[in-house]
Amino acid sequence: GSCNNTTYTPNADFLQSYGGLAGLQQAAKDMDSVDLRIFKGSDLRCRIAFGQFLFDCCDSNGILNKLVSCNAEEEALAAQRSPVDKSVLVGEYCSSRISLGLGSVCVQRKQTYCVYGSLLARIIQKQGRPQIGLNFGAPESPDCTGFTVDQFATLDFNRIDFTEFTSQFAMPAGDVQKIVNSFQQKISQGSN
Repeated sequence: GSCNNTTYTPNADFLQSYGGLAGLQQAAKDMDSVDLRIFKGSDLRCRIAFGQFLFDCCDSNGILNKLVSCNAEEEALAAQRSPVDKSVLVGEYCSSRISLGLGSVCVQRKQTYCVYGSLLARIIQKQGRPQIGLNFGAPESPDCTGFTVDQFATLDFNRIDFTEFTSQFAMPAGDVQKIVNSFQQKISQGSN
Protein backbone atom coordinates (compact mmCIF):
# COMPACT_ATOMS: atom_id res chain seq x y z
CA GLY A 1 0.00 0.00 0.00
CA SER A 2 0.83 3.61 -0.15
CA CYS A 3 2.06 5.18 3.05
CA ASN A 4 2.60 8.67 1.59
CA ASN A 5 -0.47 10.87 1.38
CA THR A 6 0.45 13.60 -1.09
CA THR A 7 -2.98 15.22 -1.25
CA TYR A 8 -3.81 18.23 0.82
CA THR A 9 -6.42 20.91 1.09
CA PRO A 10 -4.88 24.33 0.59
CA ASN A 11 -5.27 26.63 3.57
CA ALA A 12 -6.96 29.78 2.27
CA ASP A 13 -6.63 31.45 5.68
CA PHE A 14 -2.83 31.53 5.76
CA LEU A 15 -2.41 34.72 3.72
CA GLN A 16 -5.20 36.46 5.65
CA SER A 17 -3.50 35.48 8.91
CA TYR A 18 -0.16 36.64 7.57
CA GLY A 19 -1.69 39.99 6.60
CA GLY A 20 -3.13 40.43 10.09
CA LEU A 21 0.16 39.58 11.78
CA ALA A 22 2.08 41.88 9.45
CA GLY A 23 -0.45 44.61 10.27
CA LEU A 24 0.14 44.17 14.00
CA GLN A 25 3.90 44.26 13.49
CA GLN A 26 3.58 47.42 11.38
CA ALA A 27 1.32 48.99 14.04
CA ALA A 28 4.04 48.53 16.65
CA LYS A 29 6.51 50.34 14.38
CA ASP A 30 4.10 53.12 13.37
CA MET A 31 2.82 54.06 16.82
CA ASP A 32 3.43 57.70 17.66
CA SER A 33 4.97 57.64 21.15
CA VAL A 34 3.87 61.21 21.93
CA ASP A 35 0.11 61.01 21.38
CA LEU A 36 -0.15 57.18 21.27
CA ARG A 37 -1.75 57.07 17.81
CA ILE A 38 -1.32 54.13 15.45
CA PHE A 39 -1.05 54.63 11.68
CA LYS A 40 -1.15 58.41 11.75
CA GLY A 41 -1.58 59.92 8.29
CA SER A 42 -0.79 63.19 6.54
CA ASP A 43 -3.19 65.54 4.78
CA LEU A 44 -1.87 66.10 1.23
CA ARG A 45 -3.69 67.92 -1.57
CA CYS A 46 -3.32 68.45 -5.28
CA ARG A 47 -4.81 70.93 -7.76
CA ILE A 48 -6.80 70.52 -10.96
CA ALA A 49 -7.66 73.58 -13.07
CA PHE A 50 -10.50 73.84 -15.60
CA GLY A 51 -11.37 70.15 -15.38
CA GLN A 52 -7.88 68.90 -16.26
CA PHE A 53 -7.71 70.94 -19.49
CA LEU A 54 -5.29 73.51 -18.07
CA PHE A 55 -3.35 71.37 -15.60
CA ASP A 56 -3.76 68.30 -13.41
CA CYS A 57 -1.34 67.89 -10.52
CA CYS A 58 -3.42 64.96 -9.20
CA ASP A 59 -2.44 62.60 -12.01
CA SER A 60 -0.63 59.74 -10.25
CA ASN A 61 0.70 58.27 -13.50
CA GLY A 62 3.29 60.99 -13.79
CA ILE A 63 2.37 64.53 -12.96
CA LEU A 64 0.59 65.98 -15.96
CA ASN A 65 0.64 69.75 -16.23
CA LYS A 66 0.58 72.09 -19.17
CA LEU A 67 0.94 75.66 -17.89
CA VAL A 68 1.84 75.32 -14.21
CA SER A 69 4.51 73.54 -12.23
CA CYS A 70 3.15 71.26 -9.58
CA ASN A 71 4.35 72.15 -6.08
CA ALA A 72 6.43 70.02 -3.70
CA GLU A 73 3.34 68.75 -1.80
CA GLU A 74 1.74 67.60 -5.07
CA GLU A 75 4.93 65.85 -6.14
CA ALA A 76 5.18 64.15 -2.72
CA LEU A 77 1.56 63.00 -3.05
CA ALA A 78 2.22 61.57 -6.53
CA ALA A 79 5.20 59.64 -5.11
CA GLN A 80 3.00 58.17 -2.35
CA ARG A 81 0.36 57.05 -4.85
CA SER A 82 2.65 55.22 -7.25
CA PRO A 83 3.85 52.49 -7.63
CA VAL A 84 2.29 51.41 -4.28
CA ASP A 85 -0.71 53.51 -3.29
CA LYS A 86 -0.44 54.57 0.36
CA SER A 87 -3.26 57.12 0.09
CA VAL A 88 -7.01 57.34 0.64
CA LEU A 89 -8.97 59.86 -1.43
CA VAL A 90 -11.08 61.91 1.00
CA GLY A 91 -12.77 63.93 -1.74
CA GLU A 92 -12.64 66.97 -3.97
CA TYR A 93 -13.71 70.59 -3.49
CA CYS A 94 -13.60 73.93 -5.27
CA SER A 95 -10.55 75.83 -4.06
CA SER A 96 -10.70 78.88 -6.33
CA ARG A 97 -13.62 80.78 -7.88
CA ILE A 98 -13.91 83.82 -10.07
CA SER A 99 -16.91 86.17 -10.11
CA LEU A 100 -18.81 86.58 -13.33
CA GLY A 101 -21.41 89.27 -12.63
CA LEU A 102 -24.44 87.32 -11.42
CA GLY A 103 -22.50 84.37 -10.07
CA SER A 104 -19.17 82.68 -9.83
CA VAL A 105 -17.48 79.78 -11.49
CA CYS A 106 -15.01 77.30 -10.04
CA VAL A 107 -11.67 77.57 -11.85
CA GLN A 108 -9.59 75.29 -9.65
CA ARG A 109 -10.43 72.19 -7.63
CA LYS A 110 -8.38 70.33 -5.07
CA GLN A 111 -8.36 66.65 -4.22
CA THR A 112 -7.61 65.80 -0.60
CA TYR A 113 -5.85 62.58 0.40
CA CYS A 114 -4.89 61.00 3.69
CA VAL A 115 -1.45 59.50 3.11
CA TYR A 116 -0.08 56.76 5.37
CA GLY A 117 3.40 55.38 5.93
CA SER A 118 2.78 52.00 4.31
CA LEU A 119 0.36 50.00 2.21
CA LEU A 120 -0.66 48.02 5.31
CA ALA A 121 -1.41 51.19 7.27
CA ARG A 122 -3.62 52.45 4.43
CA ILE A 123 -5.49 49.13 4.14
CA ILE A 124 -6.14 48.96 7.90
CA GLN A 125 -7.19 52.63 8.09
CA LYS A 126 -9.53 52.36 5.09
CA GLN A 127 -11.22 49.16 6.21
CA GLY A 128 -10.92 49.64 9.97
CA ARG A 129 -12.47 53.10 10.31
CA PRO A 130 -15.97 52.00 9.23
CA GLN A 131 -15.85 49.20 11.83
CA ILE A 132 -15.64 51.74 14.65
CA GLY A 133 -17.82 54.46 13.15
CA LEU A 134 -15.05 56.76 11.87
CA ASN A 135 -14.62 58.36 8.47
CA PHE A 136 -11.95 60.53 6.86
CA GLY A 137 -13.82 63.81 7.34
CA ALA A 138 -14.56 66.34 4.61
CA PRO A 139 -12.21 67.29 1.76
CA GLU A 140 -11.78 70.80 3.22
CA SER A 141 -11.01 69.44 6.71
CA PRO A 142 -9.89 65.80 6.56
CA ASP A 143 -9.34 63.52 9.54
CA CYS A 144 -6.10 61.64 8.90
CA THR A 145 -5.40 60.94 12.57
CA GLY A 146 -4.26 57.53 13.65
CA PHE A 147 -6.20 55.08 15.76
CA THR A 148 -6.03 55.38 19.52
CA VAL A 149 -4.81 52.24 21.27
CA ASP A 150 -8.39 51.52 22.43
CA GLN A 151 -9.80 51.99 18.92
CA PHE A 152 -7.12 49.77 17.42
CA ALA A 153 -7.85 47.06 20.00
CA THR A 154 -11.50 46.90 18.87
CA LEU A 155 -10.71 46.30 15.18
CA ASP A 156 -11.79 42.92 13.80
CA PHE A 157 -8.86 41.90 11.60
CA ASN A 158 -10.91 39.03 10.18
CA ARG A 159 -13.06 41.66 8.44
CA ILE A 160 -10.05 43.34 6.80
CA ASP A 161 -9.16 42.12 3.31
CA PHE A 162 -5.37 41.95 3.07
CA THR A 163 -5.37 40.60 -0.50
CA GLU A 164 -3.80 43.77 -1.90
CA PHE A 165 -0.88 43.33 0.52
CA THR A 166 -0.53 39.54 0.40
CA SER A 167 -0.80 39.35 -3.40
CA GLN A 168 2.81 40.56 -3.47
CA PHE A 169 3.82 37.26 -1.88
CA ALA A 170 1.31 34.83 -3.35
CA MET A 171 2.22 32.57 -6.24
CA PRO A 172 -0.16 32.11 -9.14
CA ALA A 173 -2.30 28.98 -8.72
CA GLY A 174 -0.61 27.34 -11.72
CA ASP A 175 2.82 27.74 -10.11
CA VAL A 176 1.59 26.24 -6.83
CA GLN A 177 0.14 23.25 -8.71
CA LYS A 178 3.45 22.74 -10.57
CA ILE A 179 5.32 22.66 -7.24
CA VAL A 180 2.79 20.19 -5.76
CA ASN A 181 3.04 17.96 -8.85
CA SER A 182 6.83 18.05 -8.66
CA PHE A 183 6.80 17.01 -4.98
CA GLN A 184 4.26 14.27 -5.68
CA GLN A 185 6.42 12.96 -8.52
CA LYS A 186 9.56 12.93 -6.33
CA ILE A 187 7.71 11.16 -3.52
CA SER A 188 6.35 8.57 -5.95
CA GLN A 189 9.81 7.99 -7.44
CA GLY A 190 11.32 7.64 -3.97
CA SER A 191 8.81 4.97 -2.92
CA ASN A 192 9.54 2.71 -5.94
